[in-house]
Amino acid sequence: MDNIHILISVALIWSIAVITPGPNFFIVVHNSLKTNDKSTFYIVMGIVAGTFIWSFLGFLGISYILINSVFIFSVLKLLGGLYLIYLGLKLILLKEKKHIKVQTTKSDSINSFKLGLFTNLSNPKTAIFMTSLFATTLQENTSFNISLLSLISIVLISFFWYYFIAYIFSKQNPQAIFEKYQTWINKLSGGLFVIFGVNVISNR
Repeated sequence: MDNIHILISVALIWSIAVITPGPNFFIVVHNSLKTNDKSTFYIVMGIVAGTFIWSFLGFLGISYILINSVFIFSVLKLLGGLYLIYLGLKLILLKEKKHIKVQTTKSDSINSFKLGLFTNLSNPKTAIFMTSLFATTLQENTSFNISLLSLISIVLISFFWYYFIAYIFSKQNPQAIFEKYQTWINKLSGGLFVIFGVNVISNR
């Protein structure tokens, strides 16, 4: 497999993976509907940072150690699953309130970034996927530059996809729907996060 084919393979496989709805997708959608654009941007940046961490670990092969350490991986799964369940219950119990766009403070930006980052890092199974992705696409004679470009392409694809989702759901029509059905949307989103959390904890 030549260098171009390697980059294309990485980009295609990751594109399919990233557009599959999961916790990252729903946290972006939910916050795009109820908060301002700047806040959602920092959530996206947090998700992208998490993607970089997982992909870098996969690139270095460190994630292989995590995967093969039953105790460490089990602890990561438990903590990640509990965090998703916490987010879910928080949404389910959230009281309905009027949607008002406000100025984002530095503290809000940091909290939004951390929300995106921790949501992404809550699923250690990403380590398995990243290791598999690099193992099946990169070869022993693949240059460092091509490997680095593969990593960069993963990060860029994640950024553009989630920023696109944030842009679409920040428009007035989706937000008007959210205003009308926000209680049910919050409960549905919360229920999905609880399911994701339970799935992370229970699946081997």
